[in-house]
This record gives sequence, structure tokens and C-alpha cells, in this order.
Amino acid sequence: MSFAALCFSISLFTRLCAEVATRSYPFVFSIFVSVCLVLACYTSYTRHAFDTLPDLARGLQTTTTIWIVITFGFSRLGARSTAIIISIGVVGILVSLS
Repeated sequence: MSFAALCFSISLFTRLCAEVATRSYPFVFSIFVSVCLVLACYTSYTRHAFDTLPDLARGLQTTTTIWIVITFGFSRLGARSTAIIISIGVVGILVSLS
């Protein structure tokens, strides 16, 4: 439910404040990707929390891999900027789960 609310709020923001969203696209995109990555990994973690450690690791790896592919597919930023955003998000998830 929170993911749907996040997507709706970003969509509403970009519709109502198109000029601001265009000027601050890197910031909006970075925040959106970071929050979505955290939500996706948290969902995967809660799904596999009581499974064995290899199942938990496989679930988190699959989640981050799919999210990285989706992010690179939808990003209008350069490859280097997108890679930095993804790297920070993945490292943040790994640090918070350790």
C-alpha cells in the first residue's frame, strides 16, 4: 500500500508542478529510486525473514537485481549518475541489514 501511495504522490507532484519536477529531476529521481529500493528490499526481507540464510540472500539479490534493471531502463540521467544512485541505495540496504 505504501508503494502505491508513493507512486501516486510522485505522479501527482509531477502533474501539478511540472516545471519544478523537470528542473529538479535528478533530485526527485534519486529520492524516488532510493525509497522504492528500500521498500522492495524490506518487502523481500519480510517475505524471507524466517527462511534459511541462503534463501534470504537469494531473495535480496533477486530484488536488487530486478530493481537495478528497472532503474537503468527508466532513468533519463547519464549512466554514471544512475550507477551512483543505485550503488548508494544498495550499500545503504546492505549496511542497514547487517
